Amino acid sequence: MSYVTLSIDDELKDASEKLFNELGFSFSSVINAFLRQAVREQEVSFRLKLKEPELRSWALTEKILEDSENNTGIHGPFSSFEELMRDIHAES
Repeated sequence: MSYVTLSIDDELKDASEKLFNELGFSFSSVINAFLRQAVREQEVSFRLKLKEPELRSWALTEKILEDSENNTGIHGPFSSFEELMRDIHAES
């Protein structure tokens, strides 16, 4: 395993750590994921977005799991993840 030292603005580091923690990731795991994706895709393109407050996200996750167990609420097939998410949010 290699270790890398980065120079990052203190405010940027604090803000990014806060976001990554809210998304359930460590700073290190996000950097590793970014590097793996860049090598795999041979491009620099990385996006994680915090769209909803945490409680709403958990409620939505619970609803999706309940709907999948009851075979209700999802109308697919879907051609993309984004299309699935639009359908899920249209019902909430």
